[in-house]
This record gives sequence, C-alpha cells and structure tokens, in this order.
Amino acid sequence: MIVLGIGVIAAPAQAAQWSTPVKPPAGCHSTPSGAPSLALNATGAWVIGAYAQTGSGLEAFTVSACTSNDGVNWSGPITIGQGTSPAVAIAPDGHAVAVWQGGPATSPNVQASIRPAGGSWSAPVVVSTIAGHPLIGMDGAGNAIAVWAGTTLATPVATASLPAGGSWTAAKTLIVQGGGIGLTTNSVGGVI
Repeated sequence: MIVLGIGVIAAPAQAAQWSTPVKPPAGCHSTPSGAPSLALNATGAWVIGAYAQTGSGLEAFTVSACTSNDGVNWSGPITIGQGTSPAVAIAPDGHAVAVWQGGPATSPNVQASIRPAGGSWSAPVVVSTIAGHPLIGMDGAGNAIAVWAGTTLATPVATASLPAGGSWTAAKTLIVQGGGIGLTTNSVGGVI
C-alpha cells in the first residue's frame, strides 16, 4: 500500500494492478508537510495518524486519527492530542495505538493514545519525557512497541512497550547517542 498526501492506494500481494485511490476524510493528512502514518490489519481495518499546524510552537500542532473498517468508509478526523510526527498501529482485533512527539516546545515528550476496537481514543498519556519522533509496531497478539530518536545524533534512542490490555512499560534508553531509526515487528513478537 502507498500513502499519498491525498489518498491511499492498496493492492493485494498478488494483484495485477493497483486499486483506484480512495480519499480519506479531510484532515487525515499532515500539514504543512509530512506524510501521515497508516496501519492496516488482516481483516481490513485501517487507522491513519496525521497532524496539522494550528498556530506557532509545538503545542500549536494537533494530532488526529481517522479509522475505517473497510478502507472506503472513514470516521474522523478525531483530535487525539497536541504535537507532531504521529505513528499508528492496529491489532488483529481492531484496537489501535498512536504515539507522537508532544508536550510544550520547552519540554517535549512522547505521548500515546489507545482506541479499543470500535471504541473511542483515550486521553493522551506521557510515555517518555525523552522526546523524539516515534515509530510503532504491533505483533499478532496486539502487543505494541514504540521506539523514538531525537532529531540530532546527540539524543538517545529509546523504547517502551504496551502489552495488549496493559499499560506502557517504563521507557528504556537503547543507545545514548542515536541517529536515524527503523522498526519492524512480526506476528509472534519479534522486533528489529
């Protein structure tokens, strides 16, 4: 699947051609720049995380989410917090998790919100006071793991996990001085 600023294009693994783009609701793309985060589960449920600038400073960015059970009919956008750089994941049972860089510009942090299958997004919680641009992955049991790094090599790479039905673990520093990061998970809980 490909995420464009104006739509989502999906194709089955063995497809001979791409589907016609489906345009999510207005507000499900990031402005002024940056691609939205998109997650899809095996049953066809989707979640998009995006942000939009509403003023000046980090606290002047709104993080929102849009959801769909079929990739055609969408709900949202629903404001889930203040900040930028959202990342989203969705479990096989349909519950979703979003993480983003939030907090005031003078003390940024990593925040998260959870949406039970068919439910509403929770109030944001602070996952870490060490800020960074997060990534998130989820295994087949719905356990989520997030990793983030700051925008300079002098900032740490850190991680925290969210067991299905549980609470976030304490943030753990992986590397004192980091850089670019990537994240992938598999259905049985493996993480790279």
